[in-house]
Amino acid sequence: METAKRDLERRGAEVLTVVCDVGDPDQVERLMRQTLTRYGRVDILVNNVGGSRNARIWEMAADDWVARASRLFPGLDASQHCLFNPSASIGPDGATCETYVRAEHALDGGLYTIGGHYTHRLQRDADGWRINHVTLRVAWTQGDAELLDRARQRVR
Repeated sequence: METAKRDLERRGAEVLTVVCDVGDPDQVERLMRQTLTRYGRVDILVNNVGGSRNARIWEMAADDWVARASRLFPGLDASQHCLFNPSASIGPDGATCETYVRAEHALDGGLYTIGGHYTHRLQRDADGWRINHVTLRVAWTQGDAELLDRARQRVR
């Protein structure tokens, strides 16, 4: 990360890099606090979630997949992310898939919706294709913006 940060800064970009285990609410809180203190808001979020890199989603039991995905959104009653209008550009060793997203997050009867655009970067290796980078660009939000903060407080 530091090499990428230096390269971007050399090109004039302002960069904040933070290593964060999204399964640890304290680390997520630290990440958000650092980001909001420095920038005041989040426009683009790059998420490279850990977990078993060898697990293929189509080979996982549904309960295992839900448990793994729910680490991203601790404390919520429900979260649904609908991706649509995908387009892909495929090369010999890599690919880019772009989709629109509408993500709804529910807590105690409240709802917070985010709309935007995902860019997934994939890499091909001996075992097949793997997502190695995801970027979310938020275009709009609707509803209770404090809902995600309350969800984080719920798991403490």
